[in-house]
Amino acid sequence: MAKKEQDSLMAAVMEGFKAAGIKDASESVTTIAKYWEDMKWLDVYDPIKNRPCIAMEWLIGARGFPVGKVTQLRGSFSSSKSTFLYYVYGCAMRGSTMKDRKAWIAHIETEGAPNSADYIARFGCDPRLFLHIKTNDLNDMFKRIDTFDMALHGGRDGTINPETGRLVKSKFSKEDALDPEMTKPTIIGIDSLSNVGSDAGEDFVDLEKSERPGGDSKDVRRFFRAREQDYDRHQVTMFVTTHETTEIKTGGAGYGGPKSTARNQKALGMALTIALDTLDVEWKGGKEGKEVLGSKQYLKTFKSKIAPRNRKIVLFRKELGGYDMAETDLQFFLGDPKNNNCKDNPFLPGGFMCPEGAKCGITKVRGGWLAPMVSDKPFKTADEFIEALYSDKDRLRKIRELLRIRGFGFEFETRYSIPDSEESQSIDDSEGEGLTPEDIAEDVPDGSNSNADTEGM
Repeated sequence: MAKKEQDSLMAAVMEGFKAAGIKDASESVTTIAKYWEDMKWLDVYDPIKNRPCIAMEWLIGARGFPVGKVTQLRGSFSSSKSTFLYYVYGCAMRGSTMKDRKAWIAHIETEGAPNSADYIARFGCDPRLFLHIKTNDLNDMFKRIDTFDMALHGGRDGTINPETGRLVKSKFSKEDALDPEMTKPTIIGIDSLSNVGSDAGEDFVDLEKSERPGGDSKDVRRFFRAREQDYDRHQVTMFVTTHETTEIKTGGAGYGGPKSTARNQKALGMALTIALDTLDVEWKGGKEGKEVLGSKQYLKTFKSKIAPRNRKIVLFRKELGGYDMAETDLQFFLGDPKNNNCKDNPFLPGGFMCPEGAKCGITKVRGGWLAPMVSDKPFKTADEFIEALYSDKDRLRKIRELLRIRGFGFEFETRYSIPDSEESQSIDDSEGEGLTPEDIAEDVPDGSNSNADTEGM
């Protein structure tokens, strides 16, 4: 369709919407191309070193999480779900000071006491710059989220209540709002959705005996459905953690018996743009590979509207807190299938960072790590290697374009016809089954510690 015809069609639709009394027509009608062109991103990076994290960008398929959308992190107890939220807050706080916040952040705590302030700070997150809101009641949580949103951006005067058909009058005025023009992103983390509701905290929920069978799910679905456009307009980005170990009884053995799922999974799933499974295992290394260095947090997408699902990476979390993003990216580029399933890795055979005939463009040597396409001298640590690799901005951009990282204005983002010669990215795009210990059984321990002193290797 020619641009003139497209503009005429848009104008006609907008006039029709206005005539029908639809007040948000300008916000609800666009093209898919324009929608993604205008998308804002919560950049993912290394908040301690202030440099990129290509592994995280590839996992998402973009420079960061899409602003105004909902992301889920699903895992068992003690799988570092809360830890990942602190990392996200650290990314959002980039450049923040006590006098100049770069983002509005609220952490909804439903499970008990949070981690210590010094632990949280190791993820690049200033614990003084986000609100900690305590609740374990579902509807109370919704009210607190709405209050936080409206105190920042103003109320919803003029909107129609879908249940009553009447205009909504809000006590939150635009004049009293802290940020009515939405100049800063708003981040809300719910930790966790599985711990609120009529049967919250129970491992087994018998729907035959529950006081509100399915009621919680209906409330969750109704809340996110009603707030979807508000979040887009107010730039509210939400991160929700859930426990995958909750077991819902659906009847006796003849009806299929117990089934394992996350509370409110189906209701929440309708609102998700990205959903991640997480699994945490011990990270061992040192010269003999027996020293406990921290944890490996495996992340795998089981839903994504940005990139193929089932992408997998591993984050390396240090024992005292904080992610070692240099180790994360080094292991990503080493291309071990136990750690990630990226087949477009520039350091693998055929990639522009891999010398001809080599199995990988990075090799472990006595002095540390050798990457001849980066330097003819070995790097003692992962940190030194990553610093050198990303110092060349043209090389960094080429890596991102090869991995099809969205949000940087690459040609592929606006090329709508796919050449016959272009191969699709080769990872499994079948329905994900989540992360299990069996997925990574061969990877415990790996004996690596790339940032440790390599003298004597």
